[in-house]
Amino acid sequence: MKSILFYFSTIQLLFTIMPAVFAQSIDINGAWDSTLSGSSGVMQDDRGTILFTMNYKDGNSDVYTGTRSGNQLDVCAYQGIETFESCFSGTIQDAQLISLTTVSCTNKTDFDICAKIPASFDLLRASDTSISLRGAWRVSDTQFYQVSDQAGQLTLMEIDEASGDTETLSGTRNGATGQVCSDDGDGFCANIYVDSSTSLRFEIVSCDSPGACAEDPIGKSGVLTKVY
Repeated sequence: MKSILFYFSTIQLLFTIMPAVFAQSIDINGAWDSTLSGSSGVMQDDRGTILFTMNYKDGNSDVYTGTRSGNQLDVCAYQGIETFESCFSGTIQDAQLISLTTVSCTNKTDFDICAKIPASFDLLRASDTSISLRGAWRVSDTQFYQVSDQAGQLTLMEIDEASGDTETLSGTRNGATGQVCSDDGDGFCANIYVDSSTSLRFEIVSCDSPGACAEDPIGKSGVLTKVY
């Protein structure tokens, strides 16, 4: 008869292994958009060996290689190709989001690329650009947005049923990402990320006055769910 200690040890081992197994099962192969530069790239995960190519609008590209273990990945700029040395640590939040942190960066030429790389940024799963955002989106039980989405132009009408206030925000969209700002000049600007046809994420990136910042501080984020 096996001892009780054996069974407890087996259960503990299972709980240690299972999260890593499930995390490793998240498929990250395919196209991703960067919140850092608005560029897009392709991720390849070959049994834990990572190859990531980022393509920029000016025709340049960067190549990164590294490894993945569970929901963590570590990549560095491929030496011999890039004019800088940089490494990033990433957390795979889910199939739609990878959060990256800059570990190190060293310029190899007079062109200061490292100064343009923030301490952290995200990779977002590239969404189908044909997804229409037109319709009503809910932020809370009393706060809604009526969204108009046409030819890359976004208009959001905020409706707060609790206070009766309304506010219009406008901006542009490029595929899975966009940005809108308050039209009255005393509000905020927010980045918008298209996760799916029924889910949007937003993050406030600037505000116009102390009062606006107090109401909607920089860094505030949330999720909009499509109602109809």
